[in-house]
Amino acid sequence: MNNLLKKIIRFILKIFWIFPMRDSKGFFMCFDGKVCGFDSKALAEYFLENCKESYELYWATKEKGFLRGAIPGIRLVKQKSFAGLYHMMTAEIFIFDINPPSYIPYRKKQILINTWHGYAYKKCGKYLENFDAAQHNLATCYTSYSKQYSDAVLSDSFCYKGTILKCGAPRNDIFFKDDLRKRGEIIKREIGIDADQNVLLYAPTFRGEFSFEDSQLDFQGLKTALLKRFGGEWVILCRLHPLIANRGGFADGLYINVSEYPDMQNLLAAADILITDYSSSQWDFGLMRRPVFLFAPDFNDYKVSRGFLYPIEEIPFPIAISNEMLL
Repeated sequence: MNNLLKKIIRFILKIFWIFPMRDSKGFFMCFDGKVCGFDSKALAEYFLENCKESYELYWATKEKGFLRGAIPGIRLVKQKSFAGLYHMMTAEIFIFDINPPSYIPYRKKQILINTWHGYAYKKCGKYLENFDAAQHNLATCYTSYSKQYSDAVLSDSFCYKGTILKCGAPRNDIFFKDDLRKRGEIIKREIGIDADQNVLLYAPTFRGEFSFEDSQLDFQGLKTALLKRFGGEWVILCRLHPLIANRGGFADGLYINVSEYPDMQNLLAAADILITDYSSSQWDFGLMRRPVFLFAPDFNDYKVSRGFLYPIEEIPFPIAISNEMLL
């Protein structure tokens, strides 16, 4: 959408300013409105547990009345509808984990909280084409995992000039609750595996035109290696990034496709081992002190074409650029 068209739409949508902003309303958005997850979900659950009587909560969806993993007690509204626009522009608090629509004329008193959706170490923001610093600076504040993330990603890569809340990632609270093992067993049953089965989660990140076929992972060899090294019965789960989840060719009985499962943190809680590449899920999973392996057969090309914010060799997880190295 070009800048002129955005300006025209913003001007037209100012008609919604005739409706007063409500201090008791929260509005949530996660990626493209297909799923309920990440920090948006964690904060929504907190609202329900602690402020249920004080706030009306709404969630933006892509399809009317449908959202994978929807939370009971939160009203669903289609994002690009009259109701969606109305609730988005009259909510006191707007929480999202990807840049909000830039064609919306937000109000000065609205609190726009950007939790983003991962702790990137691949270059992002200003290092990529079509970067728009103004879109990142729509946020009243960003949440941050650490000083390094604040400096390298938010301030430098995103050119963000506003407030940074150094509060960690709300979505990771589940890893520090007493019922973590029990939660993992419940998640296993939800996806059709036994509580005593071992789980390896394979979760490659978003890389432009990357599709499942590009993964090159030797699933049969991986199962053999797991059995030889650890014994027991192993199940491999595959989850693609939400932006590429519809590009997968999942037909092999060697793994279970969980790309449509709404909550990544639940999958991490259920997994014993994580294999990823450049995904920030490694940081989340590492908080549980469980093994992480990086499988990046395109590492040498990716290092030149995309690059990293800091040396990937310093990451405390082993990196394999071939199946032989990984196994």
